[in-house]
Amino acid sequence: MEIQDAFQSYILDCEACGLSCHTMRVYKQRLRYFADFLGKKGVRDMQELTGDHLRGFIIELRQRDAHQFTNHRAHGKLLNTRTVFHYARIIKSFGTWLADQEILPRNPFGKVKLPRVEKKLMPSMPTQDMVKVYDVIRKTGGERTNRDLALYCFMLESGARAEEVVELTIDELYMDKCTAKVHGKGAKERLVYFTERTARLLRTYLDGRPQVSTRQVFLNLRTGKPLTTDGLGQIVKKYGERAGIHCYPHLLRHTFATRYLMNGDERNLISLQKLLGHTTLDMVRQYVNMLPVDVETQYRKFSPLNGLNLEDPVMTSAR
Repeated sequence: MEIQDAFQSYILDCEACGLSCHTMRVYKQRLRYFADFLGKKGVRDMQELTGDHLRGFIIELRQRDAHQFTNHRAHGKLLNTRTVFHYARIIKSFGTWLADQEILPRNPFGKVKLPRVEKKLMPSMPTQDMVKVYDVIRKTGGERTNRDLALYCFMLESGARAEEVVELTIDELYMDKCTAKVHGKGAKERLVYFTERTARLLRTYLDGRPQVSTRQVFLNLRTGKPLTTDGLGQIVKKYGERAGIHCYPHLLRHTFATRYLMNGDERNLISLQKLLGHTTLDMVRQYVNMLPVDVETQYRKFSPLNGLNLEDPVMTSAR
């Protein structure tokens, strides 16, 4: 079987399993880049695949400009280790599928070790930065202000992913309960929450929302079509730049998670896992590695000796 045919069959199988539109876009992109890499090596047939092809692809990913593999606009910046890991994991999953479907006798990438991911503290927005971005949006004026304020506050308070936000429909927005139903990875539904303040912003936006047939909450106000994840990213980035802050949709999600823990619920990782829509606690535990300034703040509040009525020792001169 030719590689392109195998890729198409794999994509079809993934779609039949109910993977989300966003996940399918990612899979198609990753596989297309791998196919291009194989094409340059003269590999056309599945029988030619070996583990060294994936190893070579990983090495190339580490060395190439991120702009050439993603929609990243900054030239000269390499792909981060997590992105390289995700590429490799999808290709290994494809290899597993080839073996399961008996297209190949075994996974040609089965013995390839996934690249290590550099562990970093989860970034989040300080309070003053959250306020700066909010004020920039509020003072912008125009028809987009209502949408963008509602969008910004909903993302900060719900912790929803960008793709979950753009796919949210009016029917899944329960304003009276300040609750929304989103569709996460693997087509899994969950409830997310927001405050009455955000509910008021949403009502204001929806009252002036263009009367179109689409049920998605957030629209491209110029075309009347649903907002895309790229469009959402551009909106968040634009206001961040105006506030002098590097801002992107997933930063809002990180901020939600970090604030949730810092506001007294650091022990209840299970509830945060449910709110974020993670299938395991592994990702959620990363939020426990809070920013250094936050760790210091917690220490100042909860040091074991704080609040104890201890007398200072009587000072005596050293002999």
